[in-house]
This record gives sequence, C-alpha cells and structure tokens, in this order.
Amino acid sequence: MSRIRTIKPEFWTSDQVVACSLPARLLFIGLWNFSDDSGICPATPKRLKMQIFPGDDIDIETLCQWIEELKKQGLLTEYEVDNRCYYQITGWHHQRIDRPTFRFPKADGHIPKLTEFMFPPKKSAQNKKKTPNTANSSSISDSVAASGVVI
Repeated sequence: MSRIRTIKPEFWTSDQVVACSLPARLLFIGLWNFSDDSGICPATPKRLKMQIFPGDDIDIETLCQWIEELKKQGLLTEYEVDNRCYYQITGWHHQRIDRPTFRFPKADGHIPKLTEFMFPPKKSAQNKKKTPNTANSSSISDSVAASGVVI
C-alpha cells in the first residue's frame, strides 16, 4: 500500500542527497511512498521499477546503480531476514506517522505492533544518560540526521 509522505525543504540541500544523481534522488523519494511506516520495503528492484517508474524505459541494471548510489551515501541500507532482502531508509524518524502500519520485519526480524509505536517501552534512568556522539559510535541514522537529510 502506498503512502503520502512529506519532503522537508532541507532535503534539497542535504550533502548526501545532492551527491546522488537526479534519477537516484527521484528513486529515493519514490521509495518513501512504497515503504511501510518503519521506512522498510522489499529489496526487489523489478518491483520498485514497476511501482516508481511504471511508464519509463529504465532497465533493472540502471535502477540497481541508483540504489547503490543511495547506499553509498548512507541514505539506504540493505539487510536480510528469513532469506528475503529488505531496504531500510535511514533518517526515517523525520516522517510523522498518524496511523502506522508495519508490514516488513526490521533487521532483527521483528515486525513492530501498533501498540509498540503508540506506547514505546519506557527507558530506564540509566539509558537516559547521554553519551558524546563520536564517529565510531554514531549510527547511519544519526549521521543522516546530523547532515540535514530530512524526509
């Protein structure tokens, strides 16, 4: 099921985004529409071609090159669960989700339930302590957020 997503103005000047070719940027935006509310979609280039570029003469090899651009810039990660591959859009926390639906497993194999989204587990006082963000300890999502990629 496709979803309406928001593109914030900072997207257009993000260093990670502008480092990608124009078609890769369009693919990136298209991925938002066909990902679940965790920013996850099946890693099936043929399906993505049919969803995002249905009327365009684009071969799967070219689409895969654009996917590699997005991965190289840290905008997309790929993982496998139960012999199926998935793409995870990084920086997804910028999307406001009103009525979430989760269809695909996260990298740990878990598919979130609505109650987990609405009532996340409380963090202990020990977990609330902030640690400095170093290059070795930052995640891709942190680097995306710090770089200004907002989706």
